[in-house]
Amino acid sequence: MTKFILDETKFDEMQLDIIKECYDAGFDPSSFADPKYDWAKMQVAAHGIREGFNLSKYLNDFSHSQLDLIRLGLKQGLNVELLAKPELSFEEMHHKLLSLSYERGRKE
Repeated sequence: MTKFILDETKFDEMQLDIIKECYDAGFDPSSFADPKYDWAKMQVAAHGIREGFNLSKYLNDFSHSQLDLIRLGLKQGLNVELLAKPELSFEEMHHKLLSLSYERGRKE
């Protein structure tokens, strides 16, 4: 892993904890280590990285709750592009995730 350089003056304590924890675990936090993302989004993104998923393309358009639904969909191997639509509410995204999970289960 390349050396990640962190300017600690740009982040609050919770953001720094998440970034450092991710880095110390051997993962590169650079995809989410931006002060514009609150700690909740960073936490979901860090969780995704530990599971092998880069959520950076979704960080700007979704809340942390919506981001977590996307992470869950990726973890299940679903086509998350069907639910990763900024115009959908959390509830609509959640319903879509459940539908996709159900359909996948029926096919297996």
